[in-house]
Amino acid sequence: MKPQTTTDSQWNVALYSPESNTLAERLKYSFNLIEKKNFQSLSNLLRAEVVDSIVIYYSTQSEELISPIKILKNSFMTVPTIVILEEKNLETARLLGEWGIEKVISIQDIDMVCKEVTYLISQNNNSLTLAEIAIQKDHDSYSELLKKCLHLIENMYVSIMKVSTLSEMLDVSDSVLTREFQRFQLLPPKKILLILKVKHAEKLMTNDGLNMNEVAKLSGFSNIKRMTECFHRVFGHSPGSHKMSLNARKLQHDLSL
Repeated sequence: MKPQTTTDSQWNVALYSPESNTLAERLKYSFNLIEKKNFQSLSNLLRAEVVDSIVIYYSTQSEELISPIKILKNSFMTVPTIVILEEKNLETARLLGEWGIEKVISIQDIDMVCKEVTYLISQNNNSLTLAEIAIQKDHDSYSELLKKCLHLIENMYVSIMKVSTLSEMLDVSDSVLTREFQRFQLLPPKKILLILKVKHAEKLMTNDGLNMNEVAKLSGFSNIKRMTECFHRVFGHSPGSHKMSLNARKLQHDLSL
């Protein structure tokens, strides 16, 4: 099967959109686009072809699609997925985030969709798990609220800029959420987010094709100044010094081979 394309992009993007809209035309100019009108054909495609990202258009007229989205994500967890909502709906966005959907945007932000797809694909192979910073997200003793929050953090830490975003998605106050982490003797959610972003940036620094501004953006920092502040908190030095140290260790390793 050869996808329709008007671009030289090497990234294959699968689009599920049962309705005609301008979304497909926008995506065709940036990616190798493969369009599907039902979830069965989309599932068949994902089993047969290499797909770098999935884009799903979800309208209020298609509420029966919510369960198939969960099933699809459970089956293809490693494929970054964006859901575009016809109308902003915080409860639906929260639910999709719990299921592992990496990005949820409204149709009003459709101009951003190509940028968001590129962003997700480029950072997909560098995502961290909570286990990598010694946090178990499904401990038997944890409350359901804490488990849900930890899953959201792991799936969305790059895009979550503040703890209040988590609180809103879980329909609790910031203080209630923070106390829940204290109750189970975990680091505060703000600090967990900071550590994950910094460690994510550290991974990206091994890519010589990215400059520091790009590393900051792809790691979820508002700007390079903010990333520098967080690096000093975690490592005690600047991102530039850290990258030099990483490069020195890599050179030493290569010379020893």
